[in-house]
Amino acid sequence: VRPLPQPAPAGFTGAVGQFTLESKLVPAEARTGEPVTWTLTLSGTGNWPAGVTLPARAVPASLRTLQPKQQRHFEEGSLFTGAVSEDIVLIPTQPGALQLEPVRF
Repeated sequence: VRPLPQPAPAGFTGAVGQFTLESKLVPAEARTGEPVTWTLTLSGTGNWPAGVTLPARAVPASLRTLQPKQQRHFEEGSLFTGAVSEDIVLIPTQPGALQLEPVRF
């Protein structure tokens, strides 16, 4: 076991292991008033029992949001290998191009 790097990297929340963060929008383009589902999935092997969670997302004020739904998927009998995913439904309230902020883990 090696010590954590000091000083801790910017945004470090205590996750130790091998993790992958995937972000997906379906559909990639929508019209005003049409829903878009933004899914974040964090998967891998690491210290999940220590409270590893999905990073926060910034949602522009021009989007209406519906309550996100989070799901946890872990292999039977394993506390250390699995995934957490969250779907948030975004509804554009005005026309035009929109850019979402990057999500960092």
